[in-house]
Amino acid sequence: MRETSHPLLNSPHVFMGRQGGVSTGVYASLNCGLTSGDDQDAVAQNREIVRGHLDADHLISLKQIHSDCVEIIDAAPTTLLSADGLVTTTPGLAISALGADCGPLLL
Repeated sequence: MRETSHPLLNSPHVFMGRQGGVSTGVYASLNCGLTSGDDQDAVAQNREIVRGHLDADHLISLKQIHSDCVEIIDAAPTTLLSADGLVTTTPGLAISALGADCGPLLL
């Protein structure tokens, strides 16, 4: 697993690559995509790996929809949110973005 970071960013954060996950077959990677079609148990294990690296209570993701929609959250949602940005100031909530053809931004 390859992690990258920047020393000037004060919030706990990590950019994780594809290596180090439990997914197999065409998804053989650290696949964390909840809507990817991968085995949901493997995705849950991969997400637990990421959550553990961040020492967070919850790892929050979106169904990314290529929009200008942003969700501001103060608790773990009970359903999958559809948007392209996440904002929180709540300790213990790790927010995430997946990248393939679009690069994720950390602000």
